[in-house]
Amino acid sequence: MPYAEQITPHFSLAEMASRDSADAGQDTPGDVYHNLTHLCQDVLEPLRAQFGPLTITSGYRSVAHNEAVGGAPGSKHTFGMAADIAADDEMQIRIGAAASKLPAVGGFGIYPGRGLVHVDTRPRKEDGSLTNWEEVDGSYRTLTAETRGRLVEAGAVDLEA
Repeated sequence: MPYAEQITPHFSLAEMASRDSADAGQDTPGDVYHNLTHLCQDVLEPLRAQFGPLTITSGYRSVAHNEAVGGAPGSKHTFGMAADIAADDEMQIRIGAAASKLPAVGGFGIYPGRGLVHVDTRPRKEDGSLTNWEEVDGSYRTLTAETRGRLVEAGAVDLEA
């Protein structure tokens, strides 16, 4: 059965599908399509309502595509549970803070200087906190005190201790 071309009013299967898809995402596995629907409805649409149109640089990635782009093994992208959103450094903070308030969000990453913020629908930790990180000098680390302060100032909640 073919999938709907529009997952939600503002996000299409083609923009969320793995970049190595031969048919605009119609080869996306069913469980991944289900996860993408949840991601678009419960994370991306609310963020779009707050910030306006979003440019998704990466949604679902097949394992092969994830490896080709240097993604982490077991990345939430390979399950259709993550999206990278183009954003300048200030907008990364604003999107991260807003995402932290969405019940469906379990993790987000800030990528200063790379022009993107990552959001995903992994389960939250037992204490209700989010998994959050930032890239510093090419390595993934817990949030620096400066970034944490900026996120809290922007209204972030449930940050990882």
